[in-house]
Formats: sequence, C-alpha cells, structure tokens
Amino acid sequence: MKGVRFKGEAVGITAFVTLFAAVLPLPAQLNFNLPCLAPLLEQLDEEAPRSLEEAFVFGPWHAPLIRDDVGKVDFPIATDSEDAQMMFNQGLALLHGFSYREAERCFRAALALDNDSPMIYWALAMANERLPGRAAFFASMAARHSINRSELSPLERRWLALLGDYYRDIIPPAGGKPVVLAPEDWEDRRKDWVRGLEDMAFEFPDDVEVKAFLLRRVILDHYRDGVPIASYFANHLLADELAKIAPDHPSGHYRLFLWMKQNPGRAVVHAGDVPQVAPGQAEMWRFSGQLLVAAGRPREAVPYFQSCLAIAHRETQRPWMMPDKVENLVANYEALVDVLVGLGRHEEARAAALQLASMPRKFHLEKRDTIEEFLGGSYATGRRLLGQVHLRMELWNDLLRECESGGLKAGDDWFSKNDERFWRGIAHAHLGDLEKARALVEEMKTSLQASTGTGVPPRFIDFMAQQARTLRTEIEYLEGARKGMPERETDRTWLPSDHNSRVYYAAGLKEEALALAREDFAARPGQVLAEGNFIDLHFRHGDLKSALYQFDKELRMLASESRGSLPLLSRLAPVAEKMGIGKAWALNAPSIESDADFIATSLPPWSSPEAPSWGLPDHTGEVVSVDALSDGPVLVNFFLGVSCAFCREQIEKFRPVIPAFEEAGIRYAAISQDSLEVLQEAMGGSGEKSEEAKKLYPFTVLADPEFEVFRLHGAYDDFEKRAMHGTVLLDRGGRVLWSEVGHGPFNFPQDALHEALRILSPREG
Repeated sequence: MKGVRFKGEAVGITAFVTLFAAVLPLPAQLNFNLPCLAPLLEQLDEEAPRSLEEAFVFGPWHAPLIRDDVGKVDFPIATDSEDAQMMFNQGLALLHGFSYREAERCFRAALALDNDSPMIYWALAMANERLPGRAAFFASMAARHSINRSELSPLERRWLALLGDYYRDIIPPAGGKPVVLAPEDWEDRRKDWVRGLEDMAFEFPDDVEVKAFLLRRVILDHYRDGVPIASYFANHLLADELAKIAPDHPSGHYRLFLWMKQNPGRAVVHAGDVPQVAPGQAEMWRFSGQLLVAAGRPREAVPYFQSCLAIAHRETQRPWMMPDKVENLVANYEALVDVLVGLGRHEEARAAALQLASMPRKFHLEKRDTIEEFLGGSYATGRRLLGQVHLRMELWNDLLRECESGGLKAGDDWFSKNDERFWRGIAHAHLGDLEKARALVEEMKTSLQASTGTGVPPRFIDFMAQQARTLRTEIEYLEGARKGMPERETDRTWLPSDHNSRVYYAAGLKEEALALAREDFAARPGQVLAEGNFIDLHFRHGDLKSALYQFDKELRMLASESRGSLPLLSRLAPVAEKMGIGKAWALNAPSIESDADFIATSLPPWSSPEAPSWGLPDHTGEVVSVDALSDGPVLVNFFLGVSCAFCREQIEKFRPVIPAFEEAGIRYAAISQDSLEVLQEAMGGSGEKSEEAKKLYPFTVLADPEFEVFRLHGAYDDFEKRAMHGTVLLDRGGRVLWSEVGHGPFNFPQDALHEALRILSPREG
C-alpha cells in the first residue's frame, strides 16, 4: 500500500476508505465498564490507541467553555447538530492558535453530539499531529465513518483523502504499535500535503480554511522541521488575501512567523492586530510580543507578554485546571522573563520567575512521569529562570540569598536540594570562594550516589550528574584550570549564551567568546544585556570600532530602565569615557505609545481558583459543609467507593501519613460516590463508627452519589459521565491550592504532604 496517491474526488475518497477499512484494528478487548479504570491504565498507550475508549481514557475529560473571543471560523461539515458544528468551528479556531489540548477538548465535545461525523474525527487527527500514532488512529476512524456517506461535500472528501494519504501505513494491519517512519518518508508526505492543499486552493478558490491551512502548513514545516520557505513574497500575499477576505479569522499570526526569522520589521505593523482578532487566545499575544522582540523592540513587547499571562491565568480559575495543565503557560512565562532580564529589569523578572516556581506542581501521573515534562513544568522551569535572572545580571550575592531564604531554597524533594547546591555553587564560584563551590560539587556527587537504586528514575540521575559536571566545569574555567571548550557541550547549553561568553573570555577563549556574544546580540536586538555584553567584550578586546559603534542613543535609553547597580553597566563606564560622554551616560527612555487595547499593563498575581460552597452527608446523615470541613487546610481524596480495591489501596497508603498531615495542621477527608446507605453499611451503621471502620477510615468520609462535588472539583469525566479519582488541597476558605485528577488514584501521600507544605509555607516575595 506504500506510495498510494489520491487524485480526484471520487477516486480519492474511495481509496481512502478502502485503505483504512482494511487496516483498522478491532477494538481492544478491555472492559471499560468497570467502576474504576485504574487496572487498565498500565495496559494502554496514549499514543497508540486501539479504540475510542483507549484514546480518551487519558483525556480530555472536561467539557469546554463556549467562547466568542478566539476568532471566527466557518467550516461547514456534514452534521445535523448545530452545537456540534459550533464546537467544531471553535476547536479549529483554537487549533490555528496552536492550542492543541483545548482544540481537542472542543472536538471531543463535538463528537459527543455527533459521533458519526467523519470530519470531527478528521479534526481530532489534526489536533494530534504531534503524535503520529494517535493522529493516524483518528484518521482511520474518519475513514470508517466516511463509508456510504453521500451527504459529504466534495470539499470534505478532499480533506479526508488528504489526511488519509498523509497517515497511510502508520497503523499495522494487525494492530499494535504505530509504524515509525524515517525522516525522509515524513519529508515526502509533507511535500505531498502542501501540494494537495495547493490543488484544493485552485479547485476551491473561495474557501478560507484551505488557504489558512496551507499557510499554516508552510509555517509549521519551517519551524518544526527546518523546511526552507521557497517564497516569502508569495506567502506574504497569501496572508494578505486571508486578512482581506476573513479579517476575523485567527490566522494573522502566521504572517508574524513568516517574517520572524527573516525580516521581522516587515510584520511589525501587524503585531497589534493579531491579538485583537482572538483576544482570548493567550498565545496570540505572545506571538506578537515575540515578533516585536525579534524586530529589536523588546520594550514594546513586554505589555503583550503581560497580557498573554493575564489571559492564561484566567484558565486556572476552573477548580480542576492547575497551572501546569494550561497549555503553553510555562512558555509564556519564559518569554516574559527572558525579555525582562534582557532589559535589565531585575525585580520584575525575579517576581515573574518566583511566581512560576511557586505554582502547584503536576506530578505527571498515568505513565507521564518523564524528565522532559518535569523539567518543562512550572516548578523546575521557574527555579531555572530564577537562577538565570541573577546569573545573567551577575548578581551573585542576590543569588546566594535566593538559595538561603528565597525561591531557590531547597524543599523536601531531591530535585530542589540538588538544584540549590548547584546555584549556591555558581554564586560562590563567581564570588571567588572556589573552595565552597568545590565542596558543593562533592555534595552533589554524594547525593547522586545515594539516589542510585532508590527509585529515582535513571534519567533524573543523569540530569543531576549533568548539573554537577556543569558546576565543576564552571569552577575550572574560573580558576584557570580549563583552557579549551567543554568536553560535553550539553553541560553548557542550558546556561545562557551571554553568561557563557563572559566565562569563556575570562578563561582565555576570546575568539569563541566574541563569536558567542555576537550571536547573542543578533538574537536579542534592542536588549541592554546582549548589546552591553557585546560592547564590553569587544572594548576589552581592543575592537573599539565595534564597541563604540554600538554604544548609541538607544542603548543609553535602555540603560535608564535597568537596575542601576548591574555590574555590566558599570563596566561600560570606560566606553562612555572613551566617547567623551561622562559618567551620567544613561538617557531617560520615552514612554511607549501603542494602539493596542491591552488587557493588562502589568503581570497580575496568579491566584488559586475559588471553590463554590457545598455540603455532603457523612455516614450519620449529618451534612458537613465545605466551610466546616476546611476550617484549616484540608486534603480531600475523591474515591470511587468502599468496594473499589484500588481506592482501598490508595487509602491504605495515605492512612499511615495522616498523622503527619495533622501535625502540619492539615486535615484529611474523603468523598465517595457511594450512596449514604452503602457508606453507613461500611461504617457499621448510622451512629458511631465501628471499631473496624475506625481503623480503616480514621477520618471524615462523605457521600456524593450524585457526583455534585466530584463535578465541582473536576473529578468527573464530562464525556463518559463517570466519576474519577481526585486528590485536592483546599485552604481554610475552600480555595483550591492543588489538585490531581484522573482515572487512576494518586498513590503518593508523601509527595502530597511535601507539596502541601511547600504551597502553605510563606516565602520571601
């Protein structure tokens, strides 16, 4: 079947259906009617589902909100449900904004309204394009539901045929793991995809989505796979046409990405328009900010990043939507912190990084416990950014204080302990106390040895080893013991390039340092740290022409907004003197004028969502309100019933740790989907608990057979209409501080305790 091509409407859809009808595996013989799906989870692969039940068991579980702020898409499909059509259009608007998870949530809602529409399965495949096996499964479902569907329009048939051609042969005829294609095979398919879209654009010249997806594909291929853009001019004209015929369509950012690397100044005029079309999509604001940064206008970009985060914070106001579950939230914070640091705005950058590091952590349950997810989460990323704020600004004493009493102080987890040692070592090394820095390397090695064989995943141990090597290499450079480039480039890649250039220069690697400084300056035009570092190193190197040329009015204005005590700015005093400017060389920067109607002009503090009031009966029939339950912090476990073996196992794991929770002032309670009668039977009646029940359930247990509170806290699958496991931390007033929900129970009581203590403990602001 390899090499099948689909040409023409009739032949295309017939071949598409024949192809996938032949290879679509039979649904897995797993019992999804069990009251608890925990025993199935280890048998499933999210990226290789064999049935719809498997595809959705990992989510999305919660219904989307109806939105009018994500841009307007009009893509008619064959469906009798107006609501399904509405959700389909909303999902496509989010997909254009690269909000894949939220888009899939909308398509899932559309599927619940019409599970026979092939185009909804097509959309699910599009929302999973980063997971080829999962996307191929949905493509196969689209094929199955296309059979004998005479009401499909010619355009729908072309979309389906194009999808089928792209994902052909991914699913083996006998089922099993998806086929992993070679890069050159994907390259051929990408070319065919673009050519197919171009053919459709000629055949359906008035269709907006064909043009939008064509431009989208060119941009994605360029940024993800390095495919050169053959004609910037032609694609710019395509973007112009889209803006003209569909001004409310959420595709304006494709033009920004078209010019982001090549000539960002050509798209600056459109930066303010992009987020106005889809103001509810946080990433649209970030894309505009990134374009302004690339164009050398970082001061103008800051409000865009702040608005981006203000919108992203709104997403967290649903009780079940913890920050790490908000798509791209961490990347949005990274963009803001990076530009604030580049502008030398220390306090703002520190506050944003600290806010990210202080957010509740996601523990990546249900087969998602990977180092990539952990290091890309809010906690680890926030700590890294917090360290880099001080590293890039050379504020070593501030970095040391951050480790002793601020956001980099170690908690109870191995990661933060090792991370604190690393940043303390960096600070001591640059303050000249190399002995203390070397002692910290030894501590890291000892910790590394102690972690081996203790259950810490090997890849996490590899990361700890990389941190230790990085600190050791830093010390060797500073003491003059290392004269060449690092043995492992990976030991330096996560340290900022401006910092590395200074370290290399001090170690005598001057040409390498100057090249890195030039590269960093080119990547961060208009940022005082990058420009100042370029000037400083070239001036010290004797390249006065390069140094003095860049010491211009713009740099002097940027310096006025930076922290005045930055060591870099102090080192620029000799340059100013050489130019005859004098000591007071910084100029007041003018205020920024913008036509954009910004949602926020400063980053609002993140706040945990409010939980509505509720009351549920305990086994005596007495109604216990959330106010009474949370007269102090309380950890609530939502479980699926006293007869559920996996729920009992979870309770058995938590029971020995309950005294530690209580000692910390945290109450423990549980909410079951059992009826009051079943709960009373388990507790030994409607009066005082039996002695056996006191041993098994030495805490408050409430009955919620109608799933009212399960729903309020997201421990409910809106699509499958079934309760889920949930572990939720509430503060004194019932506010949600931390939450983990899923079809499997949370079986890590010590992690829950450490997280509760971390969130509840005050930190220096």
